[in-house]
Amino acid sequence: MSKIKLGVFSCAASLHALRRLRQEAEKRGIGTELINYRYLDFKISTGKAEVFFKDGKTSLPSFDLIIPQAVGFSFKYAAQRNFLISLFKEKGSTVLNEETYLKWPELDKITQHVVLARGGGYRWLTRK
Repeated sequence: MSKIKLGVFSCAASLHALRRLRQEAEKRGIGTELINYRYLDFKISTGKAEVFFKDGKTSLPSFDLIIPQAVGFSFKYAAQRNFLISLFKEKGSTVLNEETYLKWPELDKITQHVVLARGGGYRWLTRK
């Protein structure tokens, strides 16, 4: 059985939660790479798109599954995140939260809670 490859994209790949995610995934045989958006370069030409690390030599590996994290308060890397979602989807990867991130490019945890509250997603928490 081949090992599942997971790519997690974040502006803060050093966060404790992401390190713990990596530890638990690797315990289960899932190869995990934490990648910071700011270290990526993109080469786009007609009919072809490639992603490299900024060293100019290393191509971004393929992944079976990717988790694109929120891109921080400035949303500086929202375009990169959305491009990566599309690129990996075209390559057959499973992308967690794909539709949500493409629908709301500036989505963060507070926005998620507001949307749930407005849409009635928290009804199960209220007592009658």
